[in-house]
Amino acid sequence: MERIHFYRSVSCIVLSAFAGGASAQTQDAGTLPPVVIQGNYDNAVGTSDAASQGSVTAKLIASRPTQRTGEILEFVPGLIVTQHSGDGKANQYFLRGFNLDHGTDFATFVDGMPVNMPTHAHGQGYSDLNFLIPELVQRIDYRKGPYFAEEGDFASAGSARLKLYD
Repeated sequence: MERIHFYRSVSCIVLSAFAGGASAQTQDAGTLPPVVIQGNYDNAVGTSDAASQGSVTAKLIASRPTQRTGEILEFVPGLIVTQHSGDGKANQYFLRGFNLDHGTDFATFVDGMPVNMPTHAHGQGYSDLNFLIPELVQRIDYRKGPYFAEEGDFASAGSARLKLYD
């Protein structure tokens, strides 16, 4: 028993001696490389009519792949675009928690041309973007809310103007 106690004591002394040699070393931190943060949404503070409007740049559009044509509108913050009842039908839109059906309250323009159909068997304001090739979209200017009368009668929830490459 005394022998085990002796070995434990010697082990503790040896470990303590080695632990004392591992003192903290001062190390020159040096200089770190600069960190570049790049934003893709335009900051329109002071230039916009309202806080609920903005633009999506070509760089952001190119950086995110799209699998469905309707996904191009999901660059608009707060806008959700879902495929409704399979292919061959306009997407269903949700903005700020409101169901916009197939674009009834969300005006969409492609190079200035209105997409919403005033009369359609499925409903007024039907907005079918399936003709659009997402890779051709250069910029998206969006407005959310009922504040912009110049966007027309289908823009009671918001609007998006898609600019294509020339």
